[in-house]
Amino acid sequence: MSKKCFSCGFENNPDNAHYCGKCGKNLHYYEKWELYDSRSDIPVNKWKLSDYKEYERQAKTPLWKKNLLQIGKWRGNVKDWWDEDGKVWFWCVISGIAVTLFFSVIGYGCSEDKIDRIEIDGKYGIGYDDDELLVPAVYDSISSGYNNQWILFDKTTAKVGLAYVTDSIQNVVPPQYKTWARRNAEGLTIMEDSLGGAVFIYQGKVINTFKSFQRVGETDESYIVEHFIGGYDFINTQGTLLTSERFYKMYIDGDSVVRAYSNNRDGNYSLYGYDGNKLTDKRFYDVNKFSDGVAWAYQTSDDWVSNRISLINNKGDVLFTLTAFSTRNFGDGIGWYRKSYKSNTFYAIDKSGKELFSIDAYDVYTFTMGLAPVEQGTSYSNRKLGFIDRTGNLVIPYKYVYKGGVCYLNGVNLYYKFYPDSTMCVSLDGVKGKLHRNGTFTAD
Repeated sequence: MSKKCFSCGFENNPDNAHYCGKCGKNLHYYEKWELYDSRSDIPVNKWKLSDYKEYERQAKTPLWKKNLLQIGKWRGNVKDWWDEDGKVWFWCVISGIAVTLFFSVIGYGCSEDKIDRIEIDGKYGIGYDDDELLVPAVYDSISSGYNNQWILFDKTTAKVGLAYVTDSIQNVVPPQYKTWARRNAEGLTIMEDSLGGAVFIYQGKVINTFKSFQRVGETDESYIVEHFIGGYDFINTQGTLLTSERFYKMYIDGDSVVRAYSNNRDGNYSLYGYDGNKLTDKRFYDVNKFSDGVAWAYQTSDDWVSNRISLINNKGDVLFTLTAFSTRNFGDGIGWYRKSYKSNTFYAIDKSGKELFSIDAYDVYTFTMGLAPVEQGTSYSNRKLGFIDRTGNLVIPYKYVYKGGVCYLNGVNLYYKFYPDSTMCVSLDGVKGKLHRNGTFTAD
């Protein structure tokens, strides 16, 4: 016998069932037992009822509605993916496509419109192709166009000229110079004429001619030029003079300092940076070479007469002043000075003016790599060289003679200094060789 459900009217519930196999409701409200699946005639647990309801709902759902639900579910998955990773991947792909297209267009444009040397019947010009020349093909040779600057060569006269060529500028200086000396990134070319003068040409136009020129620093921040009528000046990388004062001499030191001497009443020396700009408005009566960021200087002529010497930094600031007969340059933070002509005692001093130690010697030299060369003896002929450390202790005995001479490396004076490989040229008992800063002597 079967039980009827009074809730939904389903009649095919087994006689021992307590829940309707269709709607899941109690056949009797006071009883809670197992469910019964009328489709397979098996009892099921109550927690499975929700699954059966979902099955029934899906079975009754029309096909078109199922497809819409599936699309909605797919859209949800896509949205979740987009929120988490999709945006990143999407823009990566779009950016990659854009970059590829950009460089493709640029590459195509460059390959089609690149300004280059063009050869026609054994002569060279500059342009895009034979039919689109910016400089006519009348030269025997043309160099590469570093920063739009092309060196022109005439074989008959063995002279060189310059062409400055861009899409909008075509300036040509015909071959008339002995050789070219330099081209920089600013569009400045320096030529040498037949008299050895330096001709400054900026973007294909002659700016000025000087007796000589010298680079300031390794990065071509400026140049020092010498006038034919005497005197020196700064000139920048566009060929423009930077100062209104003509100097008698200019000294390029380390520490990015140029000492400019002009014998001015207010002071002989002015201090400039490598870019040609003043480091200070203050002038000095005399300034020694800069080393280790400082230099010994006499502020006035009275200071020079009275042996009052000051230590200044590379901005012209005075660090301290003392009375000294002679000084030695700073190195490793330590300098030297001697108080009087009659004394052979040298005092080691730091940049604050504090005396560190003293030593009696024939002469002392600048500290390098933690050591200072010291010579002992009574004359030039019997002097012997040894080395002390920063505390004044002797670490290499007095038995060598310096043989390095005055030499420079990258603008640095290595007189009585160690080379970058920690060696110095000396002789030991008449045998020339190399002395390492660890005390090892190796004969040549």
